[in-house]
Amino acid sequence: MDLSRGGVRFRTEDPPPPGSRLQVHIAWPFKLQEIASLELLVEGQVIRRAKEEATMRISRYEFRTCGEQSFSEREDPQPRPFRIA
Repeated sequence: MDLSRGGVRFRTEDPPPPGSRLQVHIAWPFKLQEIASLELLVEGQVIRRAKEEATMRISRYEFRTCGEQSFSEREDPQPRPFRIA
């Protein structure tokens, strides 16, 4: 995975087509105050795909503490959720 301020490139067996809107959850390697696990939630649109990878432009991001509800899916099926560990 490559992560920058403006985009994310990630590997997946089934890359979504360009134009797809995604919500990606990324396990963050550091804890909040050395106690709470974090995830980075990014939303955006796929701008390119290859055989087993996709690149998305980030339109929104936020850090969240991890718990049972932190990975819950929205009632609305769009954007399509991906999890990257």
